[in-house]
Amino acid sequence: MHISFISMNRIVEEKAASDEEYCRTLRERGRVLLQDGRVLSDEALLARLRELNLVLDREQFIKLSQDFLSAEQMARTLIPEFGLKVEGADEDWVWIAFTCFWERWLPHRPSLEMIDDQMQAGYKLQSHDELGACRLWLATWKSIVNIMEARHLRSLGDFDDIFGGTNSLFNWVQDLSRGLHHGAVRDPSLWHERIALCETALNRLAPEGLLRSNFKNGLAKSYFAAGMPEQSERLYQQWLQADPQWGWGWISWGDCYFHGARREMDPARAERIWKEGLAVPGVADKRYLLERLAGLYEETGRDQEARALRAEIQALQRAETAVPARATTGHLRIKQTYRFGEKGLPVEDLGRFAQAVRAQSPLPGAKTGKTGRNAPCPCGSGKKFKRCCGTRS
Repeated sequence: MHISFISMNRIVEEKAASDEEYCRTLRERGRVLLQDGRVLSDEALLARLRELNLVLDREQFIKLSQDFLSAEQMARTLIPEFGLKVEGADEDWVWIAFTCFWERWLPHRPSLEMIDDQMQAGYKLQSHDELGACRLWLATWKSIVNIMEARHLRSLGDFDDIFGGTNSLFNWVQDLSRGLHHGAVRDPSLWHERIALCETALNRLAPEGLLRSNFKNGLAKSYFAAGMPEQSERLYQQWLQADPQWGWGWISWGDCYFHGARREMDPARAERIWKEGLAVPGVADKRYLLERLAGLYEETGRDQEARALRAEIQALQRAETAVPARATTGHLRIKQTYRFGEKGLPVEDLGRFAQAVRAQSPLPGAKTGKTGRNAPCPCGSGKKFKRCCGTRS
């Protein structure tokens, strides 16, 4: 669980801005923040580093930075290399100075800190300047792609492993796609930007599961909205021929012609697509396909057919509820919620908290004592312990 300095600094700065007592405590403890460095001149920051026995000038900094992606990475490496004996606020000053220098001297080569700042600035812009947020984020995306290509990073996860930002790239890139979708209503050229985004994500970043599904649908629906329905049709036919059980593929293909369609609606075409999907044995997300078709019937005055589908949907829901959740011998994903009260978790405790989470049992509530060989395995597989996890004891 990697949380970058810029992310932790952002949390602390926002907390200090809204809580006078917290801010006063920080200052009493001698803590310094990035905002303290940003108000200083270049010479003042260089002088602060000289006090720590780190002597640099602009040319040296730019040359050294070539080997790093972030001011944090640079500070962590150079502090021991230069033999600096720093801790606490003095150690913070190294990262703060490096971050400020990178912003001022290398704006054309954004650091990971600068990328994180741009992501957050885009979120703030969305509330009052949606198109401005799109333009800022597209520049941010270009910087990310350049870094990934230069460092041979081949997935969103590879980037997130080194990023540790306020928002993960995994989440942010989906927000970018949605932002371009909304912005394209006012500026249709953004459909082409969204097409390029989805193509890059699919061809270079190896997304999996739901994320891959979202990018495929984003690509095909953007082609359709941009006035290229033939390309959209070709993609859906190609994908669904390869994977006919892809329920959300059928759903989104039909959506192009009915549900929220930008072009002239064609309910008959949407109906044919959704019925074709429903005819596939074992199609995924069948209930949502039925709901789309029922909605179409309701909006086109075919109430009797809609009621029949609604009854089928209810039967499916009852059947899904009746099937008990069962663990398998494969991977089991568990979601846990942690509450820290009104005061929240102190930033200095984040590292210890992450270690504590990793140390917990993967099965909350599982017995911690010795399990008998003939007792049910605590992993939930339904097998005896000796024939399941007991074989790995």
